[in-house]
Amino acid sequence: MLKKKVISAGLYISDNTAYIAYAKNDLIAKEKTAVEEAEKKLKRVYDVATCISDPSIIYKNVILPQNLKKKELLEAVRLQFIELNNLQDYQIFYVKTDYTVEDGVNVICIAVPAKVINNFAEKHKDKFTALDLCVFALWRGATYNRDSPDKPVVVTAQDKKTVYIAAGRKTIEFVREFPLDSSADFEKLRSVEYYKSAFVAEDVDMIELNEEEMGYTLAIGCMLMPSDTTSINLLPGEYRKVRPTEMKKPRLHEIVAVTSVLLIGMTIAPYIYVYRLNMLAQNYQANLIRLEMSSRKVQEIQQEIKRYQEQINAVQSFKTQSYVMMLNSIRYALPKDCEIKSLEFKVTSTTAQNVNQPDIKQNSKLQSNSTGINNQEANNASQTSSNRVQSNNNPQNSSQNDTTEEINPLSNPDTVVIEVRSKSIQSIGLFVDNLSRLPFIKDVTVGRIEYNMSVYNFTITASISPL
Repeated sequence: MLKKKVISAGLYISDNTAYIAYAKNDLIAKEKTAVEEAEKKLKRVYDVATCISDPSIIYKNVILPQNLKKKELLEAVRLQFIELNNLQDYQIFYVKTDYTVEDGVNVICIAVPAKVINNFAEKHKDKFTALDLCVFALWRGATYNRDSPDKPVVVTAQDKKTVYIAAGRKTIEFVREFPLDSSADFEKLRSVEYYKSAFVAEDVDMIELNEEEMGYTLAIGCMLMPSDTTSINLLPGEYRKVRPTEMKKPRLHEIVAVTSVLLIGMTIAPYIYVYRLNMLAQNYQANLIRLEMSSRKVQEIQQEIKRYQEQINAVQSFKTQSYVMMLNSIRYALPKDCEIKSLEFKVTSTTAQNVNQPDIKQNSKLQSNSTGINNQEANNASQTSSNRVQSNNNPQNSSQNDTTEEINPLSNPDTVVIEVRSKSIQSIGLFVDNLSRLPFIKDVTVGRIEYNMSVYNFTITASISPL
């Protein structure tokens, strides 16, 4: 049994194993034990917190105006989930981060199905004082004792079903959860690259945890939850554990004091009730006016958010497609036993060419071989080759260089042609599937497949849509 000096503990349950972390004599101790034994050990601890995760929980990162009041901010957060048909079945929360952009602030919006919380609360009634989400407990447990709190850090962990990602600087700024399947590694890399780009965090520290390390880290994060002012306790009050200090027997003078207060309260209660009714009657009209003003304010906020979104969409519509980002994404989709022989971006749409100019083949080729995402030589070669335009092999074209304008390599291509060499037919299908998942790739088709000396040579053609 733990000593009475233990006032805070965190518990994370994975299958039939319980990970415990607790503060004892100003030190943090941790251990792994059976679930039944853990519940016995934590029975007399003052604060016991745990965390949950579920595929139905929705996370969103949005930029909202900084000058919103608390009620206005909550209403703006609820509007982020307006597409949910059964919004009344969700509990909406938000975490306001320290990351700001001009007049906006980054806010993490969370929608948790009420049945997820209620099912957990009914199953573990009177066992815990607080309930957190796993991704926030992971961040808190992994970063509480960092040497450089101002430097960006990305924490990744996974169990048997889910991959967790939490990133930020002094406070958490970005979270994501997704299933552990065949595309998990690709999604993890894509999420890290998105955080670096969207939050201006090129130089980040990576913290990668295995399943056991994640269990201890989540337990520590739950233990630190009562001292975190930004944390949100999802556990309803009627299901929370009664603390040991709340169960002590009352003394005689305490009984007398409580009885006296009750008698006085019963005496003056009717007068207070009449006074309250009178005040409600007087303020009824004023409340109606305030409600009408609040309704107009909500409409103004909705219009402001719509205006910001229109501005963002307008700016994004003029963004030029980046060759380097496309090439990196295609490399991330490439299986390990495949090799890119050549890659060519093309502009085939007649509207993208000037009718007053000669008919010039607009493309950008990558001739260097690429095998996997860690081939640095191929990466450098692709960035160099993506900034020049290949001309036709006709000798007349070389003589026309003085009179023909150079094709801008940043002109938006609409087709990509990739020649690939693979050691197995399964890798061909995996590569096609990975390409189909890329946001700028559509209509992936595989050309003729040739088998030569234990190697499959094939060509993939796909259309490119704006990012």
